[in-house]
Order: sequence, then structure tokens, then C-alpha cells
Amino acid sequence: MWRSLIATIPAFVISLVFGFVMGILFAMLGLPKDTLKLIVKITGFVIGLLISIVPMKLILGKDFGDFRLVLLGANYPLQKEGKDL
Repeated sequence: MWRSLIATIPAFVISLVFGFVMGILFAMLGLPKDTLKLIVKITGFVIGLLISIVPMKLILGKDFGDFRLVLLGANYPLQKEGKDL
């Protein structure tokens, strides 16, 4: 949970700076606000999506002592040599 919060803060700051700069550029060029809103929304979504990969990599790479989290393929057998994985 806290890793996601840590990822949210940089995404917010990057999106804020990008939106501010784009707002100034659009105002100087006299472009419509609706276009700016669309571009900033899409860019903010992409930035948030890309930054959300970081906490997932941190969680999957962490050693939890007696257990670990892994991603298995869809065709991976649930049992191997009579033992549960």
C-alpha cells in the first residue's frame, strides 16, 4: 500500500509540472482549453501508469522470509513432483 503512495507522489508532481508548462504554451499560442485538457488528461494517465510499474517491481523482487510472490504463466503446473508449489 505505501509503495503505491510513494509512486503516486512523483506521478502527481511530474503531471503537475507538465500540465503547467503545457498550459503556458497553449495560452501563448492561443489554442483552445479543451485540447489542452484532453492532452493533459491522457499524458497524466500515461505517466501514472508507467510509474505504477515501480511498486510492482519492488514487491515482486522483495524477500518475505518464508514466502515469495511470483508471477506464473497460464500453463505452469500447480504441482510438481507431488509437492504443492
